[in-house]
Amino acid sequence: MIKFSFTDEEIQSACKELGLPENTFEDKTSERRKIIDCWNDANIIACPGSGKTTVLLVKLLLLSQRMPFEDGSGICVLTHTNVAIDEIKNRLGNKVDLLFKYPNFFGTIQSFVDKFLALPAFRLHPETANSTFIKFDNGTIKKLKINAFYNIGFGKGDKKTLCNYLYGQANQDPASKKLNGKQKTEKAIELLNSLEFTLLDNIIRRPNGKTFLKDVNNEKYQAIRVICFDIWRRGILSFDDAFNFANWYLTEHSILIKNIISKRFSLLFADEMQDTQLHQMDIISSVFNEAVTKQYFGDPDQAIFNGFSDEKSAWRDNIVGFERLAISDSKRFGNEIAACINPFKQVLPSISGNTQKQSLQPTILLFDQSEQAVGLFVKQIHNHKLLDNDWRSTSARFNLVGSVGKAPAEDTKLTINSYVPNYSKEATKRKTNFDNLISYFQKRPAEETKQFGTKVYYELFVNALVAMLNLMPNNQYTKSKLLAELKENNPEFLTAFNLFIFNCIQQIETDTILPIDVKTKFINLLTQYNYQIPQNTSFINENQINSIDAFTQKNNVIVEDGIEIKVGTIHSIKGETHMATLLVENENYGASESSYFWDHKSGNDLFCPNNTYKRPKTSYAQLEQRLKTTYVAMSRPTHLLCVAVQKSKASCPTCQPDKKASCKWKVV
Repeated sequence: MIKFSFTDEEIQSACKELGLPENTFEDKTSERRKIIDCWNDANIIACPGSGKTTVLLVKLLLLSQRMPFEDGSGICVLTHTNVAIDEIKNRLGNKVDLLFKYPNFFGTIQSFVDKFLALPAFRLHPETANSTFIKFDNGTIKKLKINAFYNIGFGKGDKKTLCNYLYGQANQDPASKKLNGKQKTEKAIELLNSLEFTLLDNIIRRPNGKTFLKDVNNEKYQAIRVICFDIWRRGILSFDDAFNFANWYLTEHSILIKNIISKRFSLLFADEMQDTQLHQMDIISSVFNEAVTKQYFGDPDQAIFNGFSDEKSAWRDNIVGFERLAISDSKRFGNEIAACINPFKQVLPSISGNTQKQSLQPTILLFDQSEQAVGLFVKQIHNHKLLDNDWRSTSARFNLVGSVGKAPAEDTKLTINSYVPNYSKEATKRKTNFDNLISYFQKRPAEETKQFGTKVYYELFVNALVAMLNLMPNNQYTKSKLLAELKENNPEFLTAFNLFIFNCIQQIETDTILPIDVKTKFINLLTQYNYQIPQNTSFINENQINSIDAFTQKNNVIVEDGIEIKVGTIHSIKGETHMATLLVENENYGASESSYFWDHKSGNDLFCPNNTYKRPKTSYAQLEQRLKTTYVAMSRPTHLLCVAVQKSKASCPTCQPDKKASCKWKVV
């Protein structure tokens, strides 16, 4: 393991470069300074709004001053989203360009797997070795499987096909009896799309890992295998396929791969580790050996996935051999909010707020009818004159969030729709990738350009360029990677390309140019700048324009009394910072915030003073999932936290005077 030591002067200089006060980390006993000085394996538990990314940026800036390392190794920085990577790159700017060059790697876990494991595996696997990789694309995979399903078709009598079998398997549940034939067929197609042919053991599995088919002599097994490999030989993989190929590759060449990757990267930093799932953690553990220093940043209390599923964080934050460091004070909110959310966390002993920031007293809004909640929230915003405060965050200023975004089957069940009747969890559909080049150059719906502006065309043209260049062997561009490369190595082409887009947008919007003419000009521009154009590929030669999916406008923003409020699920606002957040009581599996956290049979009255979470002896999985979603929701605001609860379900109206006197919540 490489060990580093940085002087106070070097740390002060790094702070200055990042626009931080030079004395930010002068206290060597502080939590953040301990992390900067740590060069051992470590798990860093960081509370919401802790500024952990800033700490990581300082470490990266300091490391750049020691590059290149004597042994020729680099660093690997992994996150779960491209947004996080872009934030790191934007904040570091061009101060340390060498950080983003070989031998270093900055990217998502998915992009790491794609580059270092899936693509080499694709080129080595005997079934795909002679194929040319084109792209990772879940949408295209789905479309090809639908085509395969209809190409096989249904049979009768002794000539029944795979489609008949899938139809039967997908519709065994009692609810399917109410469906018509078309709906049952759609379920059969969904089943086909969900199945995975596992390369490690040649077993066809369901999404939960359970075996679906494994008899290699079974005709249905053989038919599914043919579908999977036919798609892969076309050079198209899904994101799950990337892990499938990666695991096969690691099994075949585990020691060699681990040695190569561990020699290239002497340091591994991974952010938002609470979002790491088992298949991702398995990869990380398989490719980085003990010689690599590993530092994992995250908050186990914010480990929420898509709904109440079996998904769990695979990050073991108390593993032997790792230092356990913490950042327990938030820069986002004051102690008023910290005191109210403390009972909902499980891992950190206690979190404190920003002593230089005074948040408002968190407020419980009691309602008789759910439709009253928005009005009560708006009244609080006006009463505290929050509109007068400056707001520069990229997130919406005011937010209403709940744990259940799906419309209820029964009117009595509380979901987000109970508070905002026209709420739809479905986001705007914007198809921005296609199976052929010409489709990128069609006119977009007026509703779309009205909402997003003509920048939608810029995204399409860049995506077209990425798709075109990725047709060439060994290219694996993303949009951000390509634009960064053009900016550095080919600015003349980038200028010409931007001008080309500008001119085309005007012509497309005024219907004065056809998509096929834009395509011709696009190819000519690339040829002019000596880019190779692949020959005889359907992506370029096909002139049938793929239709754009119906454009659905977002209906997730409401306006009441001059206040604009964004509406969404708790999962959708992970990582965001708000000025004011309203958490609305939602019901799932027969329980809601009030039944979980007031007068609960386990004694978890967490909205009441001085209570801490106590795990029940049994049946605590759903309770702890709601504990985490509640914690995530309530830790978003800087100024005002509100929780809306049905008056008949909360114990606040009957609260004893001695409890009221010490309550940290205001009740309205």
